[in-house]
Amino acid sequence: MKHIFVVHSPITYLSALGVVLLEEIEKKDVLIISESFRLDYEPIPIVQVSSMKSFSLLKKRSFKIYNEIDTIIDKFSSDDKFIAYIPVFHLLDRYLITHPLCLKFNFIEEGFASYYKYYRGIQHAYIAGYKWRYSKGIKGIKERYINIINIIKGISPSILALPTFYTAYASDPNIIFYGFHEKSHYLGVNRKILSFNSIIDHYKLKTKYNLNNTTIWIGDPDVISLIGNTTELYDSLKKSFINYLQNNNISSIYIRFHYREINEQKKQFIDFFNQNNIMVIEIEQDTILEVELIKAKNVTLVGIFSSLLVYGGIMGHTSLSIYNYLPLSFKKVSNASNDQLDIFWNFVDKL
Repeated sequence: MKHIFVVHSPITYLSALGVVLLEEIEKKDVLIISESFRLDYEPIPIVQVSSMKSFSLLKKRSFKIYNEIDTIIDKFSSDDKFIAYIPVFHLLDRYLITHPLCLKFNFIEEGFASYYKYYRGIQHAYIAGYKWRYSKGIKGIKERYINIINIIKGISPSILALPTFYTAYASDPNIIFYGFHEKSHYLGVNRKILSFNSIIDHYKLKTKYNLNNTTIWIGDPDVISLIGNTTELYDSLKKSFINYLQNNNISSIYIRFHYREINEQKKQFIDFFNQNNIMVIEIEQDTILEVELIKAKNVTLVGIFSSLLVYGGIMGHTSLSIYNYLPLSFKKVSNASNDQLDIFWNFVDKL
């Protein structure tokens, strides 16, 4: 039996390693694929495939992207059946679990997507473009035409109709939900808990930094985009995080940017801290911060609404959020997330 994992982040990669360890799967039977995520240190290599994240990009592509994925899977499986392991139903995950040789699929921990108590209907449908039905007139005709083109290229209505998040599959006893905390995939009827320590020890995962007694800012592009006004964000940071650093005589911090934060945004953040006499050390993107944290002592993580704050809290570090200092406009948008997700404030304190 073969086993194929889709990963897109450090936590999903650690989840894949954890399943291989827990289920005692031989490495020769394991394939880990990703659209863009890669690491310098990979005890099990990650095979890169073409990006399938954006339907707008797919409209301009030929059949090559699907042939590439099937070629990778077929070469690895050699006509053997395989079990798929996915974090959520993004397009790559959908193509994997609908492959003719896929026997079944299981879920691995993704981050916050694994901890929501429920998702609204429009959230489940987002991969298809947040549309319940076609528009009227010429716009609707164009939308139908685009869907016809997508079907020709291999994006069938059935693939689009698959619900995106684990909650839609939680009652299926044939699906195993792998996570790092008892609240991971809380609604799943067949759950297994993974261990950070066991994974790190077994694979001898190494650290790049000495983070003992340090302070780390955790980037969060989605929340920042919701605020919209950069001036408001920096005002909030000055009243909260900068004030915290000055009161505690902290003159240098680490920053872990999210992989989706663009270079311009990163530069603005670094300049902001430098202007406030705070030296910044950027943590490299290919660093698995969860590994660094599990081996470090007395780390303080500060951010807004990142899953890394939760993982730091689970590991015994201090996690703080500047949520209370953010504009009211953002809080109104984020209330839905607070209702759906209760683990965050169990491990994160408000600054």
